[in-house]
Amino acid sequence: MKTLPTFKDLKFISRNTGGWSGFYIFENGYRLSVVCGEAMYCTPKINLPNPADYSAFEIAVLGPDNEWATKEFFPEHEDDVVGWQSLEEITDLMVKIAERSNP
Repeated sequence: MKTLPTFKDLKFISRNTGGWSGFYIFENGYRLSVVCGEAMYCTPKINLPNPADYSAFEIAVLGPDNEWATKEFFPEHEDDVVGWQSLEEITDLMVKIAERSNP
């Protein structure tokens, strides 16, 4: 049985402008971007020394065609990014993306 991804599988790197950028590339071609820092929709909205110090993050999803796909998973949102997502909400999203068939 295949193991589904979780928040812990995100790879974070520090941003030149402060804060952190995390990402995950799924086998079906989707990509998840997770960011945090003073310019992002996150909690707290400051630059911290470690992404583990945040409780909520800004996310975006890109599809296999390299186009925005966030609205496929958040049809009620009008933007291509969604803010203030908890670790649990991000893990739930990662499972949904992983279970999605290639379009």
